[in-house]
Amino acid sequence: MKRLVAAFCALALALPGPAAITAIVATPAHAQSNDNDYTPLNSRIRRNRQFPTSLINPYRGEVGSATRERSRQMMGRFTRCIYNRSNEGALDFLSRTDYGIQSFQQLDLENDRASRIYGFQDCLRRVANSFNTGVQLSWTAFGLRRWFIEQAYLDRYPDGPEWLQAGYVIDERTYPLSSDNPGIAVAMNLADCLVAADPFTADYLFRTTAGSEEEMAVINTLVPAVQPCLPQGQRVEINPDTLRVWIGEALWHASNHSSPPPPEGTEIAETQRAPTQVAAPADPMSDPGERAELRRIAHCVLENSTEQSLAMLDSGTVNIASDGQFDAIMQENLTCLTRQTYISRMVVVGFMAEELYQQNGVSLASALPEDFEVTSLGLCVLARDPEVANALDAMVGVEPGSEEETAAVEAMRGAWESCAPTAPFQAAMVRGSMMTEVYPLVWENS
Repeated sequence: MKRLVAAFCALALALPGPAAITAIVATPAHAQSNDNDYTPLNSRIRRNRQFPTSLINPYRGEVGSATRERSRQMMGRFTRCIYNRSNEGALDFLSRTDYGIQSFQQLDLENDRASRIYGFQDCLRRVANSFNTGVQLSWTAFGLRRWFIEQAYLDRYPDGPEWLQAGYVIDERTYPLSSDNPGIAVAMNLADCLVAADPFTADYLFRTTAGSEEEMAVINTLVPAVQPCLPQGQRVEINPDTLRVWIGEALWHASNHSSPPPPEGTEIAETQRAPTQVAAPADPMSDPGERAELRRIAHCVLENSTEQSLAMLDSGTVNIASDGQFDAIMQENLTCLTRQTYISRMVVVGFMAEELYQQNGVSLASALPEDFEVTSLGLCVLARDPEVANALDAMVGVEPGSEEETAAVEAMRGAWESCAPTAPFQAAMVRGSMMTEVYPLVWENS
């Protein structure tokens, strides 16, 4: 939880509704714009709802086990019981309510009657008998919506977010019960923005066991997606339980209400327009100029924080997102950010690795061992085709988008597609991931 709240000064914005969010002002990285790119009523939550155009699920090998583990837990058994009594009834309840539901009276139901209709006591008794223990749960309309969303989503998508489409946009919401409560829209807009920014991590978080170490590790991975959803320099304090509820709401909404992006040149309604202050092209890493800027940032950060950068690179790509090293280093090097820039962790860290190869005159083809354990996509590519090492050497230091880069990346295509048939083959990500993931092996043998 410390990762979410450390080093903030206090300026609170309390939101009405079942949970509260606290927006915290920190040191701005960029000047605040006056563009009309926020939600109404000065809520100041960004409304960027488009999924990435390049989709690689880093959790694809873990989703099944996480889902099965959750189903074995007491709460997993309970939500499955209460949902399976009537799938149609559960889905009808979800369609008639929203995150702001306060009581069953809003649906013209008394608590006792709702308990009988939805099988609350019966499912409690079944779970208690299965685990040979007593069970106590509060019976609320808000809790029922939460349980239904959990089970409906996992029941429909047991193997990951199969509904996700690259570049699609999350549709606007309707609020059957809370249209006059701006705080509910604020919370849901932030949740939608988080899911759009990192849908795979959001999905995997929803599958972890509440309160587990795994849950906190995944939350730390999701933290970097929060700030781009807020005005520059602000942070948000959310406890893990509330974050889980918000993510569930956003996953359920997005999985049911996402659409292709409008054709290029089509005017987008102001409420759907991505924020101009941090908006990037649909695929910012296809722009050589943007990637050249990331290389400059990588050089600046590596020069200022050499020891921390080396420690991060030594860990390899597998841990870069989850252990928070990259974000901590960037926070200490805000002066390296001289203009509005879309930051790709993989691309920046890849350029750091390249600079170190250049500075030390390292030949990857000579330094890489013949035998090694395959622990990442990049190492799988290298294991499939040893000639990839020569392609990497040819790519070190060349300009993004150059003919040299194109030729080197293309030489890796066969091995890349063999290791990850469904992963997008994009020069920026191929270059960044390969340079980063071979680093520990290179330095160990140099």
